Amino acid sequence: MGKIGRVELPPGPIADLFEELRRLHRLAGEPSVREIAATIGEGVLSHATVHAALRGPRVPRWPVLDLVVEALEGDGPKFKALWVAARYAEDERPPPLNAVSASYLPTERPPRTRVDMVPGTDDLNAVIETDDGSATIVLRDADRLALAALFEPTLRDPLGPDRLPRTYAAAAARLGWPRTSLVKRIEYLRMRLHRAGVPNMTGYNAVAQLADYVIATGLLKTTDIDRLGREQNGT
Repeated sequence: MGKIGRVELPPGPIADLFEELRRLHRLAGEPSVREIAATIGEGVLSHATVHAALRGPRVPRWPVLDLVVEALEGDGPKFKALWVAARYAEDERPPPLNAVSASYLPTERPPRTRVDMVPGTDDLNAVIETDDGSATIVLRDADRLALAALFEPTLRDPLGPDRLPRTYAAAAARLGWPRTSLVKRIEYLRMRLHRAGVPNMTGYNAVAQLADYVIATGLLKTTDIDRLGREQNGT
């Protein structure tokens, strides 16, 4: 059993978030932080990061908390709303109306670094630097499938009510992959883009910004959705 220590916090959104996390952890049977880290996937999050995300008092980044909540089979949208309120409380600002949904709206901000995506090696960390300071990222077919499964709702209707990216578990199920395989594909690609200089690939809104980037640049297109059914059927 992995009981998480309690940090006393004043009443408010931050305390509410960690209280709900403690309740979720207990409902999941109080797995140890090492067990949770193993469920998320080897090398994705350390057990120390999982412990800090559950215990507080600092509000964790959303990509971290999203993985922890998913590993504990929690309600992702519910915890995203709690997290948004807690983050604004940390900044001592009230959240704007519809803050959760607004964070996933596409933007027109162009990337500050040109990144060319090319097919190539199986090296998950491959980045090719060019003489003019731009970067060429090696994009594998499996990367594109993972992106399409995760961001299919956004591709189908970018401004619709169901535009939020899928959870990692739902995207993996869409492909018939192990969840850890999809997590590694997405996270390694995001970090490759970050090292190449693409802005906003880290931080609490990184997954939404990744969706914004791959769709705005044409890296991911609606035609990629057609391949999801074929992948699931093994064709």
